[in-house]
Amino acid sequence: MAQLIDCPNDLAVRRTGSAGLASEYLVTALEVWHGIMVHAYGGDPGGRLIVNSLYRPKSDLAPGGPGPRDDVTVRDYEIDFSDANGHWRGRSVDYSTCATAESFWGPGCEKSLWNTVKDAMFEAGLLHPWYWRYRNGQQLRHEFWHAAVEATPWKQSRAFRGKVPHYYS
Repeated sequence: MAQLIDCPNDLAVRRTGSAGLASEYLVTALEVWHGIMVHAYGGDPGGRLIVNSLYRPKSDLAPGGPGPRDDVTVRDYEIDFSDANGHWRGRSVDYSTCATAESFWGPGCEKSLWNTVKDAMFEAGLLHPWYWRYRNGQQLRHEFWHAAVEATPWKQSRAFRGKVPHYYS
């Protein structure tokens, strides 16, 4: 496993005030992402990714661990637990598009800037591998707040597969 390091607060900050731990892969991708946000999209250089979660140990992801929560199924835990680029490797981040956009363009900024945050993530190599969820054969949006750097190819059947996801077309 790659070494975990402190994620710099000038790149990302948790809603509670500190960024937390991440892999070097994720920190490097966030540095690229921040540059894109500022230089390509005109965001405030003081803007940061507003994070809900970075590194989480596997014990937090296992059924019977600190969860499960009512809104998280055992299947969700299994996906997270088996994700080689996931939270337990320090390669993924859960974030708020709204709060992040406001960090770069101010409170009440246009809602279209929320997608700019996701576009810059994609451009920096931070992918949204679990964007789709299927229930009763129907495709639903799922974890649009979860982005990860692909240090290990995703093996799960519904993971990102190297083509632009439909929400970018």
